[in-house]
Amino acid sequence: MSTDCDIIINGGGMVGSALACLLADSGLSIVILESNLPPGDKKASKDIRVSALTLATKNIFDSIDVWQSVSHAKNPPAPIMEMQIWDAGSSGQIHFDSAEIGEPCLGYIASNQKVLDSLYTRIKRSSNIKIKFDCVLKDYKISQDQVAVLTEAGATITASLLIGADGASSRVRTIAGLENHGWPYNQTAIVATVESEKQHNNTAWQRFLPTGPLAFLPLADLQQTSIVWSADTAYANELLQLNDADFKETLGQKFENRLGEIKNVGPRNGFPLTLAHAELYTDERLALIGDAAHRMHPLAGQGVNMGLLDAAVLAEIIQGHSEQGRDFGKNFRLKAYTRWRKHDNQLMLMATDGFKRVFGINQPMLNNIRGQGMNFVSGLPPLRRSMMRLASGMASGIITGMTGNLPRAALSSTSSRW
Repeated sequence: MSTDCDIIINGGGMVGSALACLLADSGLSIVILESNLPPGDKKASKDIRVSALTLATKNIFDSIDVWQSVSHAKNPPAPIMEMQIWDAGSSGQIHFDSAEIGEPCLGYIASNQKVLDSLYTRIKRSSNIKIKFDCVLKDYKISQDQVAVLTEAGATITASLLIGADGASSRVRTIAGLENHGWPYNQTAIVATVESEKQHNNTAWQRFLPTGPLAFLPLADLQQTSIVWSADTAYANELLQLNDADFKETLGQKFENRLGEIKNVGPRNGFPLTLAHAELYTDERLALIGDAAHRMHPLAGQGVNMGLLDAAVLAEIIQGHSEQGRDFGKNFRLKAYTRWRKHDNQLMLMATDGFKRVFGINQPMLNNIRGQGMNFVSGLPPLRRSMMRLASGMASGIITGMTGNLPRAALSSTSSRW
C-alpha cells in the first residue's frame, strides 16, 4: 500500500526535530506535525528555559551539523567546568571538576529556543523533511501496512510509522491506550535568569533544600545564571507572587549568597513537576520518545538528554532496517528500541526520584547520614570520576563506566578510552 511519507513525527520540539535531523540522510521521507506557530510569527510561543546538555548530546548535535549553529548564536552555550553541590540540612558537599576526567567541561547550558531554532534551520536544508506548523493531530488509525493520521484541519497523512514526540500529555500515547505510570511531585520548578554580583566562573551550583533543590546554571555572560528552583507547590506559588526585591532577597538567602548579591532578576515562570514512565515504548507502527515515554525530576538535568538518546537509538534502528529493505514499522522490529533504552531510562528515573525523596527529608539523624554519604562520595576519586562520566552522558554505568549502550551518534572519537 502506498503512503504519503515514510515517517510522521508528532511534535517538533527539540527531541522530535533532532530525530528528523538524525534521519536527514537516510533517504526516508519525514513529516513533522508541530502544534506551535512557525518561528518568526509574533504569536508563536517562546521557550524561556535552558537545558543542561551532556557531552553525548553535543556529539549528537555535531553528528547532524547543528552544534556549530548553536554555538555561534548570540549568547552561545556556556560550558560547565565545575559543579558545587551542598546540602542545607547537613555538612555534606560534593565538588566535581571536569579536568579530573580529562575533559574541558562536563556539559553545556544552552537556551532551548536557540537549540530549536538551529534544528529548524537544519530541517530547512533537508529535502526529505517537511514540517507542518500550527498542525494538530486529531486521531489516527492503524492498518496492517500503514498508519493514517487525521489532523484537526481535516487532512489525512499516511506513513509506515508514527512517532510520538509530543510531550508528557502525548496524544499519540493516549490514543494508543499505552499505560503511563507515575505520580505528581507536588512541586513547581521556578525558572528565571538572574544577574549576580560575582562571576559564576562556569560553575553549576546546586543546594538541596528541604522544600526542593535550587540550582544556579551558568550562562554565556559570566554574571548571569539561569535558576531552576524546584519547590513544594504551595511555597513556589508564594515565591512567584513576591515582588522582585523580596524574591531577590529570599533567593540570595537560600543560596547562601555564594555569588554575592542578586542584582537583577528576569521574568519568573513555574512548571509543575511529575514522574511518569510508559509501560510500552512501541506498538504496531508506533513509537514514543522523550517526555512522551518518560518524564523525570529536573534535579539532575537529564530529561532532554535522555530524550535525545531515545531519538539517536530509534534513528539508528530505523535506518538499519531501512537499508536492509525491511519494514521498520513492525512492532517486533521496533521492540529493539525498547530493549535498548527502557532499562537505562528506568534507572535514571529511579535515581532522580530517590535523590528527590532522600534530600526532601529533614530529620537530624537522617540529615547526618546523608551528609556523611555526600562527603564519602566526594572523598572517593574513582567513584567521583565515574559519577562525572555518567553525568556527562559518556558512560552507561556508574560502576563499569562503559559506553556500550550509547548509540553511534552520541559517541566521539575519544569515547573508547573509557
